[in-house]
Amino acid sequence: MEKISLKNFRIPANYILIKPDPDFEFVEIETKDSIFGPAKKVQLKVGYTSETHGRHFGITGKILAVPDKLVFNKSRIMKYKDRIGSARLVSDQIKVAVLMGASQEIDVDMEVKIDDKVWFSYLCQINAVTKELLIDTEEHGMCFLAKYEELYCYQRNGEIELINGWVWIQRIERNDETESGLKLQLSASNKYENGHATIVKAGKPVNGYMDSKSEYPWDFNGGEQVVYASKMGHPVEYSMHRDLHDKEVLSIRRKHIYAVL
Repeated sequence: MEKISLKNFRIPANYILIKPDPDFEFVEIETKDSIFGPAKKVQLKVGYTSETHGRHFGITGKILAVPDKLVFNKSRIMKYKDRIGSARLVSDQIKVAVLMGASQEIDVDMEVKIDDKVWFSYLCQINAVTKELLIDTEEHGMCFLAKYEELYCYQRNGEIELINGWVWIQRIERNDETESGLKLQLSASNKYENGHATIVKAGKPVNGYMDSKSEYPWDFNGGEQVVYASKMGHPVEYSMHRDLHDKEVLSIRRKHIYAVL
Protein backbone atom coordinates (compact mmCIF):
# COMPACT_ATOMS: atom_id res chain seq x y z
CA MET A 1 0.00 0.00 0.00
CA GLU A 2 1.39 3.38 -1.03
CA LYS A 3 1.84 5.91 1.75
CA ILE A 4 -0.31 9.05 1.54
CA SER A 5 0.52 12.49 2.92
CA LEU A 6 -2.22 14.23 4.88
CA LYS A 7 -1.09 17.66 3.65
CA ASN A 8 -3.41 17.43 0.65
CA PHE A 9 -5.77 14.76 2.01
CA ARG A 10 -9.47 15.67 1.70
CA ILE A 11 -12.72 13.89 2.57
CA PRO A 12 -15.75 15.22 0.61
CA ALA A 13 -18.53 13.92 2.90
CA ASN A 14 -19.60 11.72 5.83
CA TYR A 15 -16.30 9.90 6.55
CA ILE A 16 -13.58 10.69 9.08
CA LEU A 17 -9.97 9.51 9.26
CA ILE A 18 -8.98 7.87 12.55
CA LYS A 19 -5.66 6.82 14.04
CA PRO A 20 -6.68 3.98 16.40
CA ASP A 21 -5.49 3.28 19.93
CA PRO A 22 -3.53 1.10 20.33
CA ASP A 23 -1.61 1.07 17.07
CA PHE A 24 -2.52 -1.50 14.42
CA GLU A 25 -1.20 -4.96 15.24
CA PHE A 26 -1.14 -8.22 13.29
CA VAL A 27 -3.57 -10.93 14.36
CA GLU A 28 -3.16 -14.37 12.79
CA ILE A 29 -6.27 -16.36 11.90
CA GLU A 30 -6.78 -19.71 10.22
CA THR A 31 -8.97 -19.84 7.10
CA LYS A 32 -10.01 -22.37 4.46
CA ASP A 33 -10.68 -21.74 0.77
CA SER A 34 -13.47 -24.30 0.97
CA ILE A 35 -14.83 -26.96 3.31
CA PHE A 36 -12.44 -29.54 1.89
CA GLY A 37 -9.56 -27.19 1.12
CA PRO A 38 -6.34 -27.01 3.14
CA ALA A 39 -6.19 -24.64 6.11
CA LYS A 40 -3.89 -21.65 5.83
CA LYS A 41 -2.67 -18.92 8.14
CA VAL A 42 -3.64 -15.31 7.33
CA GLN A 43 -2.46 -12.16 9.08
CA LEU A 44 -4.91 -9.27 9.48
CA LYS A 45 -4.04 -5.77 10.56
CA VAL A 46 -6.52 -4.73 13.22
CA GLY A 47 -6.64 -2.13 15.96
CA TYR A 48 -7.43 -4.42 18.85
CA THR A 49 -5.72 -7.48 20.25
CA SER A 50 -7.32 -10.84 20.91
CA GLU A 51 -6.91 -10.20 24.65
CA THR A 52 -8.86 -6.91 24.73
CA HIS A 53 -11.47 -7.83 22.13
CA GLY A 54 -13.45 -9.95 24.55
CA ARG A 55 -13.51 -7.35 27.33
CA HIS A 56 -14.09 -4.10 25.45
CA PHE A 57 -17.16 -3.28 23.40
CA GLY A 58 -15.60 -0.19 21.85
CA ILE A 59 -12.20 1.27 21.20
CA THR A 60 -10.72 4.75 20.84
CA GLY A 61 -8.75 6.75 18.35
CA LYS A 62 -7.62 10.20 17.31
CA ILE A 63 -9.30 12.27 14.59
CA LEU A 64 -6.84 13.13 11.80
CA ALA A 65 -9.24 14.44 9.13
CA VAL A 66 -12.91 15.44 9.00
CA PRO A 67 -15.28 15.68 6.00
CA ASP A 68 -16.14 18.90 4.19
CA LYS A 69 -19.80 18.27 5.03
CA LEU A 70 -22.32 15.77 6.40
CA VAL A 71 -24.99 14.67 3.90
CA PHE A 72 -28.49 13.55 4.94
CA ASN A 73 -30.64 12.76 1.89
CA LYS A 74 -33.90 11.74 3.56
CA SER A 75 -36.10 14.40 1.90
CA ARG A 76 -34.79 13.57 -1.58
CA ILE A 77 -35.13 9.84 -0.98
CA MET A 78 -38.70 10.17 0.29
CA LYS A 79 -39.62 12.26 -2.75
CA TYR A 80 -38.86 9.33 -5.06
CA LYS A 81 -40.45 6.77 -2.76
CA ASP A 82 -43.67 8.73 -2.16
CA ARG A 83 -44.15 9.80 -5.77
CA ILE A 84 -44.76 6.35 -7.18
CA GLY A 85 -45.32 4.21 -4.09
CA SER A 86 -44.63 0.51 -4.42
CA ALA A 87 -44.61 0.57 -8.25
CA ARG A 88 -41.22 2.22 -8.46
CA LEU A 89 -39.48 2.51 -11.80
CA VAL A 90 -36.04 0.95 -12.16
CA SER A 91 -34.51 4.39 -12.74
CA ASP A 92 -36.01 5.69 -9.50
CA GLN A 93 -34.86 2.60 -7.62
CA ILE A 94 -31.33 3.31 -8.80
CA LYS A 95 -31.65 6.96 -7.73
CA VAL A 96 -32.83 5.90 -4.27
CA ALA A 97 -29.95 3.43 -3.92
CA VAL A 98 -27.40 6.07 -4.93
CA LEU A 99 -28.87 8.64 -2.53
CA MET A 100 -28.93 6.09 0.30
CA GLY A 101 -25.29 5.20 -0.30
CA ALA A 102 -24.29 8.87 -0.15
CA SER A 103 -26.34 9.65 2.94
CA GLN A 104 -25.97 9.36 6.70
CA GLU A 105 -28.61 7.42 8.62
CA ILE A 106 -28.98 10.33 11.06
CA ASP A 107 -29.24 14.09 10.59
CA VAL A 108 -26.71 15.70 12.92
CA ASP A 109 -24.23 18.57 12.99
CA MET A 110 -20.48 18.03 12.90
CA GLU A 111 -19.14 18.21 16.46
CA VAL A 112 -15.65 16.67 16.34
CA LYS A 113 -12.41 18.40 15.41
CA ILE A 114 -8.99 17.22 14.33
CA ASP A 115 -6.99 15.84 17.31
CA ASP A 116 -10.14 14.94 19.30
CA LYS A 117 -10.12 11.54 20.98
CA VAL A 118 -13.19 9.53 19.92
CA TRP A 119 -14.96 6.29 20.89
CA PHE A 120 -16.45 3.82 18.41
CA SER A 121 -17.29 0.13 18.02
CA TYR A 122 -14.49 -2.31 17.24
CA LEU A 123 -16.61 -3.24 14.20
CA CYS A 124 -15.45 0.02 12.59
CA GLN A 125 -11.97 -1.40 12.22
CA ILE A 126 -13.17 -4.80 11.06
CA ASN A 127 -15.20 -3.05 8.36
CA ALA A 128 -12.19 -0.94 7.43
CA VAL A 129 -10.16 -4.10 6.83
CA THR A 130 -12.85 -5.96 4.87
CA LYS A 131 -13.95 -2.93 2.82
CA GLU A 132 -10.38 -1.76 2.15
CA LEU A 133 -10.76 1.55 3.98
CA LEU A 134 -7.24 1.47 5.44
CA ILE A 135 -5.04 4.50 4.74
CA ASP A 136 -1.27 4.25 5.21
CA THR A 137 -0.17 7.80 6.01
CA GLU A 138 3.32 9.27 5.95
CA GLU A 139 2.71 11.19 9.19
CA HIS A 140 0.89 8.63 11.39
CA GLY A 141 1.26 5.20 9.80
CA MET A 142 -1.79 2.98 9.30
CA CYS A 143 -5.17 4.68 9.84
CA PHE A 144 -8.70 3.94 8.70
CA LEU A 145 -11.84 5.65 7.40
CA ALA A 146 -15.14 5.34 9.27
CA LYS A 147 -18.53 6.97 8.88
CA TYR A 148 -19.06 9.93 11.18
CA GLU A 149 -22.36 8.47 12.39
CA GLU A 150 -20.47 5.49 13.87
CA LEU A 151 -18.87 7.64 16.59
CA TYR A 152 -20.26 7.44 20.12
CA CYS A 153 -18.54 10.39 21.77
CA TYR A 154 -15.46 12.57 21.78
CA GLN A 155 -13.08 13.91 24.41
CA ARG A 156 -11.64 17.43 24.33
CA ASN A 157 -9.83 19.25 27.15
CA GLY A 158 -10.63 16.35 29.47
CA GLU A 159 -14.41 16.54 28.87
CA ILE A 160 -16.39 13.70 27.24
CA GLU A 161 -19.35 14.68 25.06
CA LEU A 162 -21.85 12.26 23.48
CA ILE A 163 -22.77 12.71 19.82
CA ASN A 164 -24.91 11.12 17.09
CA GLY A 165 -27.97 10.61 19.24
CA TRP A 166 -26.33 8.47 21.94
CA VAL A 167 -27.45 8.70 25.55
CA TRP A 168 -25.97 7.04 28.63
CA ILE A 169 -28.47 5.52 31.04
CA GLN A 170 -28.45 3.46 34.20
CA ARG A 171 -31.22 0.95 34.76
CA ILE A 172 -33.39 1.44 37.84
CA GLU A 173 -33.28 -1.47 40.27
CA ARG A 174 -36.50 -2.95 41.64
CA ASN A 175 -37.40 -2.43 45.26
CA ASP A 176 -36.42 -5.70 46.95
CA GLU A 177 -38.60 -5.08 50.01
CA THR A 178 -42.39 -5.47 50.21
CA GLU A 179 -44.69 -3.12 52.14
CA SER A 180 -44.77 -5.66 54.98
CA GLY A 181 -40.97 -5.57 55.25
CA LEU A 182 -40.29 -8.91 53.53
CA LYS A 183 -36.99 -8.98 51.64
CA LEU A 184 -37.19 -10.44 48.14
CA GLN A 185 -34.37 -12.46 46.59
CA LEU A 186 -34.16 -10.93 43.10
CA SER A 187 -32.33 -12.78 40.36
CA ALA A 188 -30.09 -11.02 37.85
CA SER A 189 -32.81 -11.32 35.22
CA ASN A 190 -35.48 -9.45 37.21
CA LYS A 191 -33.50 -7.09 39.46
CA TYR A 192 -34.32 -4.06 37.25
CA GLU A 193 -37.57 -2.21 36.56
CA ASN A 194 -38.44 -3.20 33.00
CA GLY A 195 -37.71 -0.34 30.61
CA HIS A 196 -37.06 2.25 33.34
CA ALA A 197 -33.73 4.06 33.64
CA THR A 198 -32.02 7.23 34.84
CA ILE A 199 -30.19 9.53 32.42
CA VAL A 200 -26.46 9.64 33.18
CA LYS A 201 -25.41 11.88 30.28
CA ALA A 202 -26.85 13.01 26.94
CA GLY A 203 -25.51 14.88 23.94
CA LYS A 204 -27.20 17.41 21.68
CA PRO A 205 -30.59 16.52 20.16
CA VAL A 206 -30.70 14.78 16.78
CA ASN A 207 -32.48 16.47 13.86
CA GLY A 208 -33.82 13.20 12.47
CA TYR A 209 -33.33 9.53 11.59
CA MET A 210 -33.61 7.92 8.18
CA ASP A 211 -35.80 5.07 9.47
CA SER A 212 -38.35 7.18 11.35
CA LYS A 213 -40.99 9.76 10.42
CA SER A 214 -40.65 11.39 13.84
CA GLU A 215 -37.92 13.83 14.77
CA TYR A 216 -36.17 13.90 18.16
CA PRO A 217 -35.45 17.55 19.04
CA TRP A 218 -36.02 17.24 22.80
CA ASP A 219 -33.16 17.37 25.25
CA PHE A 220 -32.43 15.26 28.33
CA ASN A 221 -30.83 16.19 31.63
CA GLY A 222 -28.77 14.02 33.95
CA GLY A 223 -30.88 12.46 36.70
CA GLU A 224 -34.15 12.36 34.74
CA GLN A 225 -36.02 9.06 34.80
CA VAL A 226 -37.13 7.75 31.42
CA VAL A 227 -38.89 4.85 29.71
CA TYR A 228 -36.75 3.21 27.03
CA ALA A 229 -36.71 0.19 24.72
CA SER A 230 -35.15 -2.27 27.14
CA LYS A 231 -33.63 -4.53 24.46
CA MET A 232 -31.78 -1.73 22.64
CA GLY A 233 -29.07 -0.68 25.13
CA HIS A 234 -25.52 -2.06 25.27
CA PRO A 235 -22.76 -1.60 27.87
CA VAL A 236 -20.51 1.44 27.55
CA GLU A 237 -16.89 0.62 26.66
CA TYR A 238 -15.30 -1.10 29.64
CA SER A 239 -12.63 1.33 30.81
CA MET A 240 -14.97 4.32 30.43
CA HIS A 241 -17.76 2.50 32.27
CA ARG A 242 -15.37 1.64 35.10
CA ASP A 243 -14.22 5.25 35.50
CA LEU A 244 -17.67 6.79 35.17
CA HIS A 245 -19.65 4.83 37.69
CA ASP A 246 -19.61 1.91 40.09
CA LYS A 247 -22.62 0.40 38.33
CA GLU A 248 -23.24 -0.63 34.73
CA VAL A 249 -23.92 2.22 32.32
CA LEU A 250 -25.67 1.53 29.01
CA SER A 251 -25.52 3.38 25.68
CA ILE A 252 -28.79 3.82 23.82
CA ARG A 253 -29.97 5.83 20.83
CA ARG A 254 -32.11 8.86 21.61
CA LYS A 255 -34.90 7.49 19.37
CA HIS A 256 -35.25 4.48 21.68
CA ILE A 257 -36.21 6.65 24.66
CA TYR A 258 -39.99 6.91 24.67
CA ALA A 259 -40.92 9.16 27.62
CA VAL A 260 -39.63 11.18 30.56
CA LEU A 261 -41.22 10.25 33.90
